[in-house]
Amino acid sequence: MCRQSAILKRSDLVSFKIPTAKPIGRTVKYRIFLSAFLFVLLPAFAQAEYRVFVLKITKKSADPQAAQTQDFRLVESTLDHVQYRYYYPVAADEEVTYIDTWRCYGRTGDFQPHCPNPKGQIPAEPAPAP
Repeated sequence: MCRQSAILKRSDLVSFKIPTAKPIGRTVKYRIFLSAFLFVLLPAFAQAEYRVFVLKITKKSADPQAAQTQDFRLVESTLDHVQYRYYYPVAADEEVTYIDTWRCYGRTGDFQPHCPNPKGQIPAEPAPAP
């Protein structure tokens, strides 16, 4: 084999062209900006809310006279009367009844207390005109 045949000439090389990036059009820039706005900035404006329930837990009794003097307890919870029975241990002879509900804004994390019932607050009376 001849040494000259092993050497490649420049004309034998296949020219390889590196693809260049196309210029980004206005619509693409607009879509990128809009996507960034929706995925990054919009969640910062999101608000959380939850509902508070007042539940009455009473003991069922077979005696009709004792039904008037039943012992009960009131519980504030974010679970309604159906969910409460499945989540917390309630005796089989106890009945869970829904009494009142209201909506609260904000988070419930870090064991924060529930917001007060707005229906239970007495509105301030207007001052009498002099």
